[in-house]
Amino acid sequence: MKLFIKLTLLVMCFYLQACVTTKEVPLSSVSDSFSKKDPKLTIFKFNQLLEKALNEQDTEFLKQQLNIKAINKKIHLKHPYLLNTQNKAYKLSNTLATNYLSALMGVSNLFTWQYLFSTTDIDGDYIAHYRLNSDEGYNYLDIYLTHDDFKIVDQHSLSFEYSAIDFVYQISELMLNTARDKELQHEVKSLKELFSAIKKGDFDTFQSIYKELDSSLKKELVIGEFLLRMMGKLPAIQAQLFWPEVVKFYEKINKDSLSFEGHYFEKKNYMKAIKSIFTLPEHALQDSKMQSELALLYAYEKSFERSYAAATNAIIAEPYNTEAFIVLLQVSFISKNYAISLDVIDVLNAKFNFKMTEEEIKTLEEASGFLTSEVYATWLSNQVSS
Repeated sequence: MKLFIKLTLLVMCFYLQACVTTKEVPLSSVSDSFSKKDPKLTIFKFNQLLEKALNEQDTEFLKQQLNIKAINKKIHLKHPYLLNTQNKAYKLSNTLATNYLSALMGVSNLFTWQYLFSTTDIDGDYIAHYRLNSDEGYNYLDIYLTHDDFKIVDQHSLSFEYSAIDFVYQISELMLNTARDKELQHEVKSLKELFSAIKKGDFDTFQSIYKELDSSLKKELVIGEFLLRMMGKLPAIQAQLFWPEVVKFYEKINKDSLSFEGHYFEKKNYMKAIKSIFTLPEHALQDSKMQSELALLYAYEKSFERSYAAATNAIIAEPYNTEAFIVLLQVSFISKNYAISLDVIDVLNAKFNFKMTEEEIKTLEEASGFLTSEVYATWLSNQVSS
């Protein structure tokens, strides 16, 4: 069973970063005026179209869903005082539109999109919740859509604390508050140089500046998130240099991220890996894939009651997903509860016509105990005789 976050998947961090130089997808056809949607188009039907366009990398369809004025309006709704001139607002909105398109196309190169459902935010706009699937595993991304015409106005990878707009706001607030504080004013230059060093992958300069930074600024989450978002942009060698510092930063401020689950799993620190998953909002946490992840991690931690509860939740969430049953089978092997193992094998056969051969069973962890057990021998004998 694969665990879904590895350092290599952090490439998506770069694609989801606002206002950092990306390989831009041209936005020549993006509108700067409002339009009306088809009155028959529901949020569900629209997301069916959007999911299809994302998976097919339909750039033209995606461009049609980007509107600079709509993004500008969303910025002012979320953070009214972020920009003090119309020119700055338009420039930021245009930059975000460019980055949104590049982000969506970039993620589409790595993942398959799966629409889950939509909710609404405090402004009455829709939040379309998506699961991202790949051979390596899973992640989650929210796309903010205007209520009236379903235009894309914000994005939020759930590996991060902040959405794209909120991240820009947090950076702006950090710089402004530092400049206003008489005791910290001298650190504005240091912060600019720090962010510049991170973007350039200049690890030595980053360390040098960060070491001398005021202790209060060292605790700012947005600095850690800036680091985390840049991991996918940097060349592998530089990213490997920065990665321990990213983990250390989050540990020092007692924060976590979904991005660290794979790191802690490789270190066999299963409780920290579990904590990383619990940074997800409830809708993603209760998704079948995440409950399956928790089932395995709790099993590795020998917390079998929680493991079985999570495995059961995964099946309830997606009762026709064979993967959820395979995870339950895996948990039964680890916990040596072979009666449950037989029940799961029978269900796989009866419900999905999925026959678990001995060779397939051997691919699962700790299967040898089951295959050499009297329970399995008796079951196998009964299968042959029937």
